[in-house]
Amino acid sequence: MNITIITVGEVKEQFFVDDIKEYGNRLGQYCDLNEIEVAEEEVRENCSQGDLLRAKDQEAKRILSEISDQMYVIVLRGDGYQLSSDELAMNLENLEKRGRKDVAFVIGGSLGLSDMVMMRADFVLSISKMTLHHHLMKVVLMEQLMGSLGAQ
Repeated sequence: MNITIITVGEVKEQFFVDDIKEYGNRLGQYCDLNEIEVAEEEVRENCSQGDLLRAKDQEAKRILSEISDQMYVIVLRGDGYQLSSDELAMNLENLEKRGRKDVAFVIGGSLGLSDMVMMRADFVLSISKMTLHHHLMKVVLMEQLMGSLGAQ
């Protein structure tokens, strides 16, 4: 299976960098992993709703440019479907059985995700109902993928 993880913003915190590198090395045993970081738009603290939407749309264009037509796109958001680890493993296995070997996971930045990205999503997954830092979400996702793909 080919797994692409697209995140908004560069991971700078060393503890996240270390965990992502470790899980990335482990995941390489189970899949072809591609990690992509797209630039995060900078917005003023009290920007207008229009400026916020434009910034999210700019991020969306960067995200969508990394997604091919054949990819099955899973967006991570707090309001998505919550799956157990076993259910995630089963879903990934079912995708592969159906010939969907290219899966992209998308994690938005601090602004959230544009409707443009949401319209491209095939599935919306929630890691937690709690709000998590998007870089921590990547670490948790990678840990879950390792267990899910390793279980197949």
